[in-house]
Amino acid sequence: MDFGGGDEIRFERLDRARIVTLTRPQALNAVTHRMV
Repeated sequence: MDFGGGDEIRFERLDRARIVTLTRPQALNAVTHRMV
């Protein structure tokens, strides 16, 4: 599933759970407006 987050946002499915991972290691994982 692609929402245009690029490499900063990753979606995973684990059984009935959904996992959203927000990652920006180059910026010490700071969240941007685009990620919210």
